[in-house]
Amino acid sequence: STELEEQMRRFDAFLTTDPADAARTILDGVDRKAPRVLIGSDARRGDILQRLMPGTYWKIMKRGIERAMK
Repeated sequence: STELEEQMRRFDAFLTTDPADAARTILDGVDRKAPRVLIGSDARRGDILQRLMPGTYWKIMKRGIERAMK
């Protein structure tokens, strides 16, 4: 397995929302004309973090992504 394949496998394991559930949530958001549709608890946490700490959000995200990719 190449490094890219390994990274893709880890990224897929990181995703926790069933694709069918995500599709339903997206379609519901489109029907409601929602300006933002968040899929999964990790997206909701990230959204809150970005709103509360916009200056440090990307630093925190970078660390989290690096940790997840190890």
